Amino acid sequence: MRVTWPHEDGVPQVKVAVTCWWSLPRWRVLVGHCESWLTRVRRRITHVDRRWQRMLVCLHKRVLEIED
Repeated sequence: MRVTWPHEDGVPQVKVAVTCWWSLPRWRVLVGHCESWLTRVRRRITHVDRRWQRMLVCLHKRVLEIED
């Protein structure tokens, strides 16, 4: 990707270059893959987190029982 700065008006054409780059289908597919992977990872993390919370609750209950 080449970004050019025209000398006429002095405004960089970054926006145009980025839009062209964004419109590439490969890039969109890549972004889609990343997003789906992130959602999957997030689900796994929440799942593990729930399991850990349950374990902690069980441990806490046991500790309370021992204290009684």
